[in-house]
Amino acid sequence: MGQSIEYPQEITYWIVYDTIPDEFVGYGITNPEQVTTTGRKYLWYTLDEIEWENKLLEDFGIVYSPPEILPEP
Repeated sequence: MGQSIEYPQEITYWIVYDTIPDEFVGYGITNPEQVTTTGRKYLWYTLDEIEWENKLLEDFGIVYSPPEILPEP
């Protein structure tokens, strides 16, 4: 069994897990030129970044912090 997000029209925020919410697996962002595929049981996604951040916090206790982009040398 697999689920995927393929070339979404907009940036898509997602969370994958095996049970609700006990087995958290991962989260991420898929851009329109990307494909994300998972073999996990649940793939939850939204176009709303705030909704995604709230779900990470409320269901999994994760505070999202964007990666730091360093300037090129």
